Amino acid sequence: MCVWDILRNYVKEKKPRSKTQRKTYLHFKQGHPQYTTHCLKKLDVPIIPVLMGYRIPRNDLDKDHTKYAVIVLALFKPWSEIKSCPLKSQEISWSDAFDNLTQVVSSAHARVILNMQLLYQTRDAKFDF
Repeated sequence: MCVWDILRNYVKEKKPRSKTQRKTYLHFKQGHPQYTTHCLKKLDVPIIPVLMGYRIPRNDLDKDHTKYAVIVLALFKPWSEIKSCPLKSQEISWSDAFDNLTQVVSSAHARVILNMQLLYQTRDAKFDF
């Protein structure tokens, strides 16, 4: 499961006391700082995550392409700290890893990735007229 799907479908809550209730939650891995105190509860209705902090770079500027590739990979490619599931292999560039992702990403995720650039496109269109 990718980060986008986790942000979209789950909310972090304090771990329930009832052991039967705990079965319906996703649990953090042992060793995680919140392993004993919190878990992720599945939402009944998915939400649209609002990303805070740095903005997502433009995908049409060469100077921002590597940053853009890293952010999209981090959000939409399933990955883990485990060596068998890295964000990208060391042999390829971020751009190549991004190109590989675009070949296999779901159509729903592809639409979200395209929609992330709409703000830039509307700003560009405003200056064209």
